[in-house]
Amino acid sequence: SGLSPLFSPVSFCGASLGPNQKRIQDLSLNSMISQTLIAGEAPPPSSNQQEVQLKFLLTGLLSGLPLPPFAIRMCPPLTTKNINHYQPLLAAGTSNGSVLVYNLTSGLLHKELSVHSCEVRGLEWVSLTSFLSFATSSPNNMGLVRNELQHVDLPTGRCFAFRGERGNDELPIEMIKVSHLKQYLVVVFRDKPLELWDIRTGTLLREMAKNFPTVTALEWSPSHNLKSLKKKQIAAREAMARQTVSDAEQSSVESSVISLLQDAESKSETNQAISAREHFVFTDTDGQVYHITVEGNTVKDGARIPPDGSMGSIACIAWKGDTLVLGDVDGNLNFWDLKARLSRGIPTHRGWVKKIRFAPGKGNQKLLVMYADGADVWDTKEVQMVSSMRFGRNVNYRILDIDWCTSDKVVLASDDGCIRVLEMAMKSASYRMDEQDLTDPVWCPYLLLPRAALTLKAFLLLQPWSGTFTMDITQVDYSEKVEIKGLIQEQLNSLSNDMKSVLQDPELSLLQRCLLISRLFGDESDLNFWTVASHYLQLFAQARQLSVITEGGSEETQPSSQNHLDICHDILCESSYFQKSQLDRVHLQEVKRSSYEHTKKCADQLLLLGQVGTTPSWHRNQGSLDFMVTSPRPCPNTRTSTLVSLNCTFPLMGLSA
Repeated sequence: SGLSPLFSPVSFCGASLGPNQKRIQDLSLNSMISQTLIAGEAPPPSSNQQEVQLKFLLTGLLSGLPLPPFAIRMCPPLTTKNINHYQPLLAAGTSNGSVLVYNLTSGLLHKELSVHSCEVRGLEWVSLTSFLSFATSSPNNMGLVRNELQHVDLPTGRCFAFRGERGNDELPIEMIKVSHLKQYLVVVFRDKPLELWDIRTGTLLREMAKNFPTVTALEWSPSHNLKSLKKKQIAAREAMARQTVSDAEQSSVESSVISLLQDAESKSETNQAISAREHFVFTDTDGQVYHITVEGNTVKDGARIPPDGSMGSIACIAWKGDTLVLGDVDGNLNFWDLKARLSRGIPTHRGWVKKIRFAPGKGNQKLLVMYADGADVWDTKEVQMVSSMRFGRNVNYRILDIDWCTSDKVVLASDDGCIRVLEMAMKSASYRMDEQDLTDPVWCPYLLLPRAALTLKAFLLLQPWSGTFTMDITQVDYSEKVEIKGLIQEQLNSLSNDMKSVLQDPELSLLQRCLLISRLFGDESDLNFWTVASHYLQLFAQARQLSVITEGGSEETQPSSQNHLDICHDILCESSYFQKSQLDRVHLQEVKRSSYEHTKKCADQLLLLGQVGTTPSWHRNQGSLDFMVTSPRPCPNTRTSTLVSLNCTFPLMGLSA
């Protein structure tokens, strides 16, 4: 390619390597590649110098969020039953059809799955390790779309079409709702009757008739009869187990054996499919509320509640405990107390209520409400607003989707391409790194208090109290709190074994140590200072040695191309090397000159660099050949000189080279 090769350095941290000195090859690119050579110079012969072949190897990929819009859904909440294997995972559906799953404790991307071929419209979790997502394509001339409803298993990444061959050329899916026990799924279409599915078997339980009312909002009830079913089955198993034992044998059987038998029977029964009774409510375009019960393969219609005259078209429903909340397109919230059979309407004057979600946790009656221009948190017990955020007032972004992260934290997807986790007050807050659950210990002194970070830096730089370098600060006797010492020791322990061995190497000089610590701390000013200082200190030391060894030698020595300061330090470099690098740049400019101003600029630069006479240069234009020679001429009565340039143009007229 004509490019000069790269060579590995014969030094480490600004000083020559000792015969047994340890080094770290991958500290930075600067530690892997020696200083660049001036064009045209040959590398000095050295047995320790080897040519470097740079390659970029992909060892990991951290992808950010694509362009909005997003559809987000938090996994099922933490309970006493799943506390041993629970992970706070957030699924985010994107506009390109992929689903990104983030671990909100570590802040890292857990999985990135390519699920759909079009924009993801919604997600629902069916367990801690699987979820359903749906997407709709652009409508055709008939207004029909391709619906994609996928079931995704996180551990394996396996995706399959939940509705099978259904989905082509039909009306778009508006929403999907999973029941509280993750048994049933309701698929709501636009201008088409809903479908009721059994999630466990993947079978269609009921496709409503054509005269079924149009659904505007739907929500499953949190109440069910699963506990009573389990008690009845355990009692039946216990009765069967006691009947198999005769009256004579029953007296000899210990009660513990009977309890073990009961536990075994109950566990085997829970593994089998238990169809508990669940029910949901939905509203039609007139605001009428319908109640439907589902148990196994049986679907029954329940009571119907006439519409409330103060409410508009119902847009969303949320149900928890004995509280049912409805939101309409006019910005009204209606709080129903099912136990007391009371309702209370609150006009928010915020416009269309997009979504409402109850916070997780027993007895937690906080409600998150999403509008077109922001979001609110309500306390449904007191029926009052707790906090609010509005576009144009206290935030400069619009909310696209909402959910609860924990019982006291909300997660918001916004149109600026971010997903935010906020406290219930929904004020802008920084995320505390020391509260983050990191998978591996991270070396970052800036996580420490300023006093602790400076103590750590001084401890790594110099230890005059000991003959050997140690990495245990707890044994150092100085007045400091035990907690601060513990934090410093955690940072010391997070260093790699290679780094520890280099820091404890007795052959590591003080200059090298200062450079190494400045790199570890990311201190750019310290790094620049010690790089320049170590270079010139070593250069002066070499010059002094040469002046002593060489009889009659001058103390001024010119730095060789092997140990010059890198050109990135600009005017701090040696004058000879700086001049050569600038000449190199002028030569590149001269090759591409195309006008008189460009030529004059090159001549000025050559003059400033001490080029009192230059060789003629030829430049070929279209149909002519330009000849230029520049030379300075002293001005009389002054100590300055002017530039004399001769330009001649020769027509080509068919002349060959």
